[in-house]
Amino acid sequence: MNTVIDEPQSSTTAVLARQPILDRNQNILGYELLYRHNRQAEHAEFDDPDAASASVMLRACTDFGLERLVGGDLAFINMTSKLLRMGVPLLAPDDRLVLEILETETIDRPLIQAVKDLKNQGFRIALDDFEGTLETPEQHELLQLLDFIKLDIQLVPQHELEGLVKKLRSVSAQLIAEKVETPAQYQFCKSLNLDGFQGYYLFRPEITEEEIIGESRIGIMQLMAAVEAPDAGPNELAEAIRNDAVLTYKLLRLVNSAFFGLRTQVRSIQHAIVYLGMSRVRQWARMLAIARLDDQSPALMKTSLNRAHVCELLAADSNNEQKEQAFIVGLFSLLDVLIKAPMEKILENLPVAEPIRVALLRGEGPWARTLKDLQHYERGEWELIQPQRVDAIAKVYIEALQWTDEVFASIHSN
Repeated sequence: MNTVIDEPQSSTTAVLARQPILDRNQNILGYELLYRHNRQAEHAEFDDPDAASASVMLRACTDFGLERLVGGDLAFINMTSKLLRMGVPLLAPDDRLVLEILETETIDRPLIQAVKDLKNQGFRIALDDFEGTLETPEQHELLQLLDFIKLDIQLVPQHELEGLVKKLRSVSAQLIAEKVETPAQYQFCKSLNLDGFQGYYLFRPEITEEEIIGESRIGIMQLMAAVEAPDAGPNELAEAIRNDAVLTYKLLRLVNSAFFGLRTQVRSIQHAIVYLGMSRVRQWARMLAIARLDDQSPALMKTSLNRAHVCELLAADSNNEQKEQAFIVGLFSLLDVLIKAPMEKILENLPVAEPIRVALLRGEGPWARTLKDLQHYERGEWELIQPQRVDAIAKVYIEALQWTDEVFASIHSN
């Protein structure tokens, strides 16, 4: 998750990326904040890694605010030993901040003292990209001071990882597996009883045979098909929603909540359609239906919501029908992961418009390009996106992020 930073007195545009870190229960533990300079710039404004780290901290804590970027979760920020020894200048202590030391930094007495001072001020400390090298007394001492140790499973062979984890159980730090790319890698790391996981395994589908797809998922697919019926008028849409008591209850609770701030109490689905219109009622019904898949990580739901709103905002100059199509492409982009079935099978039963279908199935059409750019953006693969598209996404990303958090909280409080 990312946003643009315009550096003072410079035409350089920078990108701040947010990558989720999940706990054992797949709840959000925190986010790693990463900094990159725009490749369009004639020179890097922050070739100095110390300046890059300082920029991330200051922008996150001042211009954007940690509350907007991570809420009540932890914010992991890469640090150089130089900045740590300087005492993290201009940064107020916050128990949500986790300062990450790269293992490539020299672990010496001044760094050890700096870590002790920072912990006394209320900061948490992590060691990033740890491969298991412990050769000096200072390295051993640092391990005793850490709150988190991040293990790069792409650098540590699987047959060595189990022994390394056992060795690290002697320290109090939480152990986080990073660069977990596949469900199989996640299952292996989970078997080691690690404390956290970071990587893109979460967004890779684990396809289940059709005959063992849970009844709850089949019911949700049927509900979504009824909501998506293209020939449904207000009465037919209201009936489709009313046929699901839980959806009716949640939708009416939500419409009457402070999120909408309506002056008149809405007592029926027909009444909601009158006040909000069919398009918005359909939109909320889609989101509430997907939220019923409550055995999934909140990170998946938040990603679906965020993609939906970013795609919608990027289609701001299009007509209402096209904006709704863009929203649906983003929202449905993870249906195969959520439902644990092939996207082809899911869309067989969903009467969505052809531009949505070809975007999700064949990666074709304008919404497919938007979705692909957004997926690269989420992964920090900015070099794979046209520069103007990076800027376009970044300009709406923080707005979408705030909307996502508000909608997620509203959906799950009703």
